[in-house]
Amino acid sequence: MEELILNHKTIWEPKLYFLYREERSELLGRIVENKITAEVSVELSKNFTGEKIFTVSISDYKQTNSEGLYKWVEDLMPLRKKIIFTIAEDGSLESIKNYGEINNTFNDIFPGIIKKNRAEKNAELMGKELPILMNDAGRLAKSWRYAPPYINLFAGIHGKKYIKENEIIGFRILPSFIGIKEIPVYTKEKLVNAGSRKEPNIEIEVEGELAKDKIDQQKLSSFVRLLRDNPMAVTEMTLRYNENHILNQYHWTMQSTCMSSIFIPGFLYRMETTVIKEI
Repeated sequence: MEELILNHKTIWEPKLYFLYREERSELLGRIVENKITAEVSVELSKNFTGEKIFTVSISDYKQTNSEGLYKWVEDLMPLRKKIIFTIAEDGSLESIKNYGEINNTFNDIFPGIIKKNRAEKNAELMGKELPILMNDAGRLAKSWRYAPPYINLFAGIHGKKYIKENEIIGFRILPSFIGIKEIPVYTKEKLVNAGSRKEPNIEIEVEGELAKDKIDQQKLSSFVRLLRDNPMAVTEMTLRYNENHILNQYHWTMQSTCMSSIFIPGFLYRMETTVIKEI
């Protein structure tokens, strides 16, 4: 029986990746699309206690849509140019070590962003919520933990004992803009290939389903029915979620794909796909 425990082996040269992300949503008949490309570098170091410290840098960032909420994403991109962090036992992003530097950057650029976007309909909400998020290091780390490229490179699949044909239960959070702050997801992680001398690459697949016991369905229903002006509107959400991770013999990502789609009948369809591949 094949079994495997993943653990980032020490490397001394930066890993370079190309990121491609595609987003498409249809809300009440209005279609919005965006595509993102970027280069991502990852470096590993250790502090005096031997704790692993990772540095992820994003460069050559481009996106095709700079309207509405996408404009805010682009304007806030300087915050994610360089993040230094530790990982949890499962290999996911845990705590941000250069939080002070990131917060200082936010304080420098935020007044200009608010001034630039003051005519946007979501300016008041963003002006209130963003400082609250940025002033909480733990909440900021949590919000980035499940966002690309961190979910692709540090997916929370390390430190676990995988046995072929067995499933490991996990958890993810998707950000939401549909009346609730986040969409909780239960995942099932499976070892597809443990690697061998002939085929050294390791493959892990992850499938997810909506965590219905953790979602605020009442709040979601109220929001959907308010926007549709229909107190009897169907508000049940359908979610499809998949990840595929291919790692080398040192347990570092070679290629990772994360896909999700959300559907609420007559109201919303949203699809997101992120692919990251070693250069």
